Parts: sequence; structure tokens; C-alpha cells
Amino acid sequence: YLRQPSIQELVGNGWILLSAKDPNSEVISTFDPVRGWEIWEDSEKPLPTVDQSSDWYTGHYDHLTPALIKQQEANL
Repeated sequence: YLRQPSIQELVGNGWILLSAKDPNSEVISTFDPVRGWEIWEDSEKPLPTVDQSSDWYTGHYDHLTPALIKQQEANL
């Protein structure tokens, strides 16, 4: 983060919000430019599930909670 000025500007000024989900659990962490990674805590509601990210973000300009995007099945 600190070695990439363009990323630092976007994240540091709130243009981009970073979050990461542990692949082995339901734990989600969010990145705060001052404090670093912190575990995201919300009520015990399950994550909303959508087919694609545009289903969740279209029409919104404010911060939204994370959503789980369904994996597309590979056509073999």
C-alpha cells in the first residue's frame, strides 16, 4: 500500500475500500489506512448473495456492506 503512490491516494482518500475474506472461514477484514487490517464486525446477519457484483452495486453511490458473489460453474 505505502509503496504504490496511486493506490495510496485512492485508498487513503476513501475512493476505494479494501476488504478481504478468509477462504477458510467467514471472517472478513477491512483495510484502514491508519490502523491497517481490522476484522469487520457486523450483526449476525449472513452475507447477501448475488450472481454478479453489478447486481449489488448498481445504483448505489454510498458504502455498502460486503456481498458474496456466486461462483460461476465452469462449462467443461
